[in-house]
Amino acid sequence: MNTAQLAIQHYILAKDGNRPHLLSRAFVPEAILDMVVRTGSISFPPHVEGMGGIGDVLVRRFGQTFENVYTFCLGQPPQAGAKTYQCKWLVGMSDKNSGEARVGCGVYEWQFNAEAGLVERLTITIEHMKTLP
Repeated sequence: MNTAQLAIQHYILAKDGNRPHLLSRAFVPEAILDMVVRTGSISFPPHVEGMGGIGDVLVRRFGQTFENVYTFCLGQPPQAGAKTYQCKWLVGMSDKNSGEARVGCGVYEWQFNAEAGLVERLTITIEHMKTLP
């Protein structure tokens, strides 16, 4: 049985490990992604519809540029049957071409289909993204 916590875990495994096939364990097929980027050091489209588009943006294209990705959700896990959940996140990764390390942080805002236990809508706010010397 899917739960909000499992959906989030599958999303992180899919994104960090460049495994788009795992997104079906995280998102409903018609899921929506909104991106709020408050830094000029990384860019994403502001709105994506459908699990396929989300996979292209957050897994396939992201995985072409970055590797060694480690994402951490900061906070208590969502309650069973949660319809919404918000947490801060922290990510570390390296650029495939330059080898430079990057760190970023922001907020995840999740909306779940309670019956399916899958994500219906995800808003990712990127507050900071820094390249380390």
